[in-house]
Amino acid sequence: MIKCFMSPQSQAARTLSLIMEALKVSSHASSSLTQIVKVIRGHFKVELCSLYELNQEQLKLVATDAVDFGAVGHVLPATHLKLLELATRKMETAFLEDRRSSCIAVPLIHREEISGLLVLQSARPQPLKPEEARFLEFIALQLAGTLPAIAALERAKRQVRGKPGQVVFEGIAASPGFGIGPALRLRPDGGHGPWFVEGGMGASYASPRFVTRYKEMSTRLNFVSHLAVGFNHGEEHQHEWQLRLQHSSNGGIKKPNPGQNYLQLRYALHF
Repeated sequence: MIKCFMSPQSQAARTLSLIMEALKVSSHASSSLTQIVKVIRGHFKVELCSLYELNQEQLKLVATDAVDFGAVGHVLPATHLKLLELATRKMETAFLEDRRSSCIAVPLIHREEISGLLVLQSARPQPLKPEEARFLEFIALQLAGTLPAIAALERAKRQVRGKPGQVVFEGIAASPGFGIGPALRLRPDGGHGPWFVEGGMGASYASPRFVTRYKEMSTRLNFVSHLAVGFNHGEEHQHEWQLRLQHSSNGGIKKPNPGQNYLQLRYALHF
C-alpha cells in the first residue's frame, strides 16, 4: 500500500484553491460561505468553524459547520461575544482556552473596520502553531472584503422577494480627494510643436486614507510628482493625449509610507 503525504505548504495551497472554487462555482452566496467554513474546519481539524458578519454593530452568524444550521442568522453565543470584544479591542486574533476546550477568533478587517469574525472551536486544548495562526489570519484577510459584498447581495435578494422594485446599494468611494501643484511643460519648435514633455510637483489630500488589501498610506496629505510625454492634434490642437507616470507618498513624515505609483493615459479636450 502506498501512502501520500502532503506538505503544510501543499495543504495550504489546496485549502485556498477550494475556497476560491467555492466562491466561483456556487450560484447562492450562502452556499458559498457554508462550503468555505467546511473547508476551513477540515484544514484545521477542529469541531466547529463559524463565520459572522458585523452589520450595524450587531454580529450575525452567516455560515457554520458542525452546528445546527437553523441557527444561521441568529445572534452569536456569549463565548463568541467575549472573543469579539477581545478581537475588536486589539484588532488582532484572540484566544480563549481551558483544559477541555479552546476557541480562536480572527477579526475580518476591511477598510480599517471590522466587517466580521472567523471563529474556530475545538473540544480539546488546541493552540494553533504560529504558522497555522498566520495562515488563518491570511484567510480572514481574503474574506474581509468578500463577506460584506456577499451579505449585501443576500439582503438585496430578500428585499426583492419581500417588496419587488429597485434595489439600492449604499457604498463609499475608494479614496476621494483633490490635488494641487504647478507643472512645467516644454515644447520643441519654440513652443509650437505638437509634442511636449511635462514635469510637476504638488500635494494631494484624500479622505479616507488610501487603503487597499495590499498597501496602506498612513497620511491623508501626500506629496505628488509626475513626469509625462504627450502631443496635441486637430485643426486647433484641441485634442491632447498624455502618458503620465505619477508618484505619491508622504515624504517619510509618517510610517508606513509605501508610496504609490500610477501609470496614466490621459485625454483632454481644449475649448
